[in-house]
Amino acid sequence: MRNISHSLRPSILDDLGLSAALRWFLLEMEKQTDIAIRFLADALPKRLSPDVEVVLFRVVQEAFTNVVRHSQAKTFEVRLERSTEGIELVIKDDGIGLDPAVTRTGHSLGIVGMRERVADVGGTFAIHSLPGQGTEIRVSIQIFKEETNTTQRSEMKP
Repeated sequence: MRNISHSLRPSILDDLGLSAALRWFLLEMEKQTDIAIRFLADALPKRLSPDVEVVLFRVVQEAFTNVVRHSQAKTFEVRLERSTEGIELVIKDDGIGLDPAVTRTGHSLGIVGMRERVADVGGTFAIHSLPGQGTEIRVSIQIFKEETNTTQRSEMKP
């Protein structure tokens, strides 16, 4: 039970924040699969709210679970980007893609769960996929009220 609880909300998320938690999660997943993983994260001017951090973390977890189970992907990329007013999470894979009816109707429990989690924190969720062309998930959450002058991006192997 402790392992399940830890995997849903690891203490690193509370202690070090979203970027560190995602880096840890993706490193662990790369060790357990044959999928090459890339993680890019913009420097954020402040910590996100705990609710937003857990939602974004769980979306990445669910997306990766779907990739492992269904997509036959060789690569998985996660980008955490600062936008003018918030945060963008972009997840891409090079797998077999989804039937357009699934992305249109959202009748997959995983997609429904991700969409609902994101809506609960006032965000938007979009998924684009075509058979044979992989899948891209985009999550946008408005967080910041004002723009800062600089954005730094760090690229790291998870």
